[in-house]
Amino acid sequence: MNKYLVAYFTGTGSSEVVAKELVKQFDEINIANQLLYIKDEYDYNHNNLIIIYPVHAFNVPEQMEKWLDQYQNSNLKNVVVIAVSGGGEMSPNTISHSRVKKKLKKKGIIVTYEAAIVMPSNAAIIASEQINSLLLKVLPLKIREIIADIVVGKSKMIKVNKFDYLFTHAYVFERMFARYWGKRIKCNDNCNQCGLCIRGCPTENIQLESNKITFNNKCCMCLKCLYYCPQNALYPTRFKFVILKEGYNINDFIEKSKNATVENIVYPKSILWKGVNDYLEDVSKR
Repeated sequence: MNKYLVAYFTGTGSSEVVAKELVKQFDEINIANQLLYIKDEYDYNHNNLIIIYPVHAFNVPEQMEKWLDQYQNSNLKNVVVIAVSGGGEMSPNTISHSRVKKKLKKKGIIVTYEAAIVMPSNAAIIASEQINSLLLKVLPLKIREIIADIVVGKSKMIKVNKFDYLFTHAYVFERMFARYWGKRIKCNDNCNQCGLCIRGCPTENIQLESNKITFNNKCCMCLKCLYYCPQNALYPTRFKFVILKEGYNINDFIEKSKNATVENIVYPKSILWKGVNDYLEDVSKR
């Protein structure tokens, strides 16, 4: 038996796109696999594990962490961790695998391969349409590279910047802030009570009470409800700059990328985009 369990958590969809691209390429070369959203049941009959998640506060999301706590399978050949972010392998993101490795190690499971995938950013700042299209166009190439490595048993670890260890516990404050922030999301009169936000919330933080949408204190700040409400009825009342004015829909980005030109790319010059630029440069060399 040689089967991969591809387990992912996603908020606004980027990690799911990465997971599905990986499974698609596995299918093309006849490698057995199961695609798993972590709230679903999984087949224990696997001997390789791939974990995919968005970076939250330079770390693993709480939902993925809880899934890892209950995961049981010590008979693993390859254990791959893929962190998805809008910034890439730049400080402090280099520690984004640390807690995953520690949790698995306590179970006797050793991570054998680490990778970082850059996707269009969904918070605070966003790259140009050209850069976002390029990120999506190179995704299959990056996934092909990862698969080529892991099928031959290659080991690869991301080098951690020692300075980044100072941010090891940033997730504690981020989770507290997410609960505070999420509880204060409001709903305007555009709401038609379709229930999409309730069904889509990964933490079951949203409810319909007395014909009103209400928010509890379990928000993980994935931003899914705000970006995907078809009526644009939801809005934050604190730290509004986190939400992109342009909105965010990963499917729209994918559609635009299909016809986008990747010639004469204008790369952002700000140091904030160094991880993205390095990522694209690295992929283009391969």
